[in-house]
Amino acid sequence: MSAEENKALVHQVIDLINRRDLDKAFEFYASDYVYHGPGNQELRGRDGIRGLWAGFFGGFPDLNASVDQLIGEGDLLAMRWTVRGTHTGEFLGLAASGKPMVLPITEVFRIAGGQLVEAWDQYDTHHLLDQLGALAAPAL
Repeated sequence: MSAEENKALVHQVIDLINRRDLDKAFEFYASDYVYHGPGNQELRGRDGIRGLWAGFFGGFPDLNASVDQLIGEGDLLAMRWTVRGTHTGEFLGLAASGKPMVLPITEVFRIAGGQLVEAWDQYDTHHLLDQLGALAAPAL
Protein backbone atom coordinates (compact mmCIF):
# COMPACT_ATOMS: atom_id res chain seq x y z
CA MET A 1 0.00 0.00 0.00
CA SER A 2 1.10 3.56 -0.60
CA ALA A 3 1.74 6.06 2.18
CA GLU A 4 -1.52 7.80 1.26
CA GLU A 5 -3.46 4.52 1.49
CA ASN A 6 -1.87 3.83 4.89
CA LYS A 7 -2.88 7.31 6.08
CA ALA A 8 -6.46 6.71 4.94
CA LEU A 9 -6.50 3.36 6.76
CA VAL A 10 -5.40 4.96 10.05
CA HIS A 11 -7.95 7.76 9.68
CA GLN A 12 -10.62 5.12 9.14
CA VAL A 13 -9.56 3.17 12.24
CA ILE A 14 -9.60 6.31 14.42
CA ASP A 15 -13.02 7.26 13.05
CA LEU A 16 -14.38 3.79 13.85
CA ILE A 17 -12.93 3.95 17.36
CA ASN A 18 -14.49 7.37 17.93
CA ARG A 19 -17.85 5.94 16.81
CA ARG A 20 -17.29 2.95 19.17
CA ASP A 21 -17.53 0.54 16.23
CA LEU A 22 -14.70 -1.49 17.73
CA ASP A 23 -15.50 -4.77 16.01
CA LYS A 24 -15.10 -3.08 12.63
CA ALA A 25 -12.01 -1.15 13.79
CA PHE A 26 -10.29 -4.31 15.00
CA GLU A 27 -10.71 -5.92 11.59
CA PHE A 28 -7.91 -3.55 10.52
CA TYR A 29 -5.57 -5.01 13.17
CA ALA A 30 -3.66 -8.15 12.20
CA SER A 31 -4.57 -11.19 14.29
CA ASP A 32 -0.92 -11.27 15.47
CA TYR A 33 -0.74 -7.49 16.05
CA VAL A 34 1.93 -6.37 18.53
CA TYR A 35 1.62 -3.15 20.55
CA HIS A 36 4.64 -1.67 22.33
CA GLY A 37 3.50 0.94 24.85
CA PRO A 38 4.92 3.14 27.59
CA GLY A 39 6.78 1.41 30.40
CA ASN A 40 7.77 -1.56 28.24
CA GLN A 41 4.14 -2.56 27.90
CA GLU A 42 3.56 -5.18 25.23
CA LEU A 43 0.16 -6.37 24.09
CA ARG A 44 -0.47 -9.05 21.49
CA GLY A 45 -3.32 -9.70 19.13
CA ARG A 46 -6.69 -8.09 18.72
CA ASP A 47 -7.69 -9.06 22.26
CA GLY A 48 -4.67 -7.20 23.64
CA ILE A 49 -5.51 -3.95 21.89
CA ARG A 50 -9.20 -4.41 22.67
CA GLY A 51 -8.29 -4.57 26.37
CA LEU A 52 -6.28 -1.35 26.12
CA TRP A 53 -9.18 0.52 24.51
CA ALA A 54 -11.65 -1.00 27.01
CA GLY A 55 -9.55 0.40 29.86
CA PHE A 56 -9.52 3.88 28.35
CA PHE A 57 -13.25 3.82 27.52
CA GLY A 58 -14.03 2.55 31.03
CA GLY A 59 -12.24 5.49 32.58
CA PHE A 60 -13.18 8.06 29.95
CA PRO A 61 -16.53 7.10 28.39
CA ASP A 62 -16.58 10.34 26.36
CA LEU A 63 -13.05 9.75 25.01
CA ASN A 64 -12.44 11.16 21.55
CA ALA A 65 -9.30 10.91 19.42
CA SER A 66 -8.07 13.36 16.80
CA VAL A 67 -5.25 12.91 14.33
CA ASP A 68 -2.84 15.86 14.37
CA GLN A 69 -0.24 14.71 11.83
CA LEU A 70 0.64 11.66 9.75
CA ILE A 71 3.96 10.97 8.04
CA GLY A 72 4.41 7.84 5.98
CA GLU A 73 7.33 6.08 4.40
CA GLY A 74 7.26 2.54 3.09
CA ASP A 75 5.35 0.30 5.48
CA LEU A 76 5.77 2.73 8.41
CA LEU A 77 3.40 5.50 9.42
CA ALA A 78 4.16 8.01 12.17
CA MET A 79 1.19 9.67 13.82
CA ARG A 80 0.85 12.52 16.26
CA TRP A 81 -2.60 12.38 17.78
CA THR A 82 -4.50 13.54 20.82
CA VAL A 83 -7.09 11.85 22.99
CA ARG A 84 -9.43 13.84 25.18
CA GLY A 85 -11.94 12.75 27.76
CA THR A 86 -13.42 13.20 31.20
CA HIS A 87 -12.40 10.83 33.99
CA THR A 88 -15.85 9.58 35.01
CA GLY A 89 -15.01 5.91 35.48
CA GLU A 90 -12.29 3.84 37.12
CA PHE A 91 -8.97 3.98 35.27
CA LEU A 92 -5.74 2.24 36.31
CA GLY A 93 -7.31 1.58 39.70
CA LEU A 94 -8.14 5.27 40.18
CA ALA A 95 -11.69 6.20 41.13
CA ALA A 96 -13.40 8.70 38.86
CA SER A 97 -12.20 12.25 39.50
CA GLY A 98 -14.51 14.08 37.09
CA LYS A 99 -11.43 15.83 35.69
CA PRO A 100 -10.78 16.38 32.01
CA MET A 101 -7.64 15.06 30.38
CA VAL A 102 -5.83 15.84 27.16
CA LEU A 103 -3.20 13.32 26.16
CA PRO A 104 -0.86 13.90 23.21
CA ILE A 105 0.47 10.64 21.76
CA THR A 106 3.18 9.81 19.27
CA GLU A 107 2.82 6.45 17.58
CA VAL A 108 4.55 4.60 14.76
CA PHE A 109 2.65 1.86 12.95
CA ARG A 110 3.93 -0.87 10.69
CA ILE A 111 1.29 -1.68 8.12
CA ALA A 112 1.18 -4.70 5.82
CA GLY A 113 -1.56 -6.03 3.56
CA GLY A 114 -4.01 -3.33 4.61
CA GLN A 115 -3.69 -4.13 8.32
CA LEU A 116 -1.96 -2.65 11.34
CA VAL A 117 0.72 -5.20 12.21
CA GLU A 118 2.79 -3.50 14.92
CA ALA A 119 2.85 -0.21 16.80
CA TRP A 120 5.23 1.71 19.03
CA ASP A 121 3.32 4.15 21.23
CA GLN A 122 4.67 6.92 23.46
CA TYR A 123 2.80 9.23 25.80
CA ASP A 124 3.57 10.91 29.09
CA THR A 125 1.94 8.74 31.76
CA HIS A 126 3.07 11.17 34.49
CA HIS A 127 1.26 14.01 32.73
CA LEU A 128 -1.88 11.86 32.40
CA LEU A 129 -1.89 10.94 36.11
CA ASP A 130 -1.21 14.56 37.09
CA GLN A 131 -4.27 15.72 35.14
CA LEU A 132 -6.38 13.20 37.07
CA GLY A 133 -5.08 14.47 40.42
CA ALA A 134 -3.38 11.14 41.13
CA LEU A 135 0.03 12.61 41.95
CA ALA A 136 0.79 14.15 45.29
CA ALA A 137 2.10 17.70 45.23
CA PRO A 138 5.80 17.88 46.09
CA ALA A 139 6.67 19.11 49.58
CA LEU A 140 8.30 22.52 49.72
